[in-house]
Amino acid sequence: MKDPDRRLARLLSLARRSTPPSEPAAPEDVRFFVQRTVSAWKSQRNASATLDPWRLWERAGNWSLAAATALVILVFLQPERPPQSNPFDAFGPVEVEEFNLF
Repeated sequence: MKDPDRRLARLLSLARRSTPPSEPAAPEDVRFFVQRTVSAWKSQRNASATLDPWRLWERAGNWSLAAATALVILVFLQPERPPQSNPFDAFGPVEVEEFNLF
């Protein structure tokens, strides 16, 4: 118990001794970040537009996994069916004779 308490006390003392946070980022920095993010997303989208066989295979695998999962969930959530009757019940009860060999 002392080790986690020491760690917490050390963390709190370091937080008290730290300097206050600096000023927020300038709007120019934010615009630069946004422009870089948009350009990265565009390049990714353009790269995904090409027909790569491995990418198509991965998509087919993902879709089949999703379909199989949905099917399992649907089967699991369906109410139980009543037990099916025996088709041979129409012939009446079957009497079994005891057969002793010895």
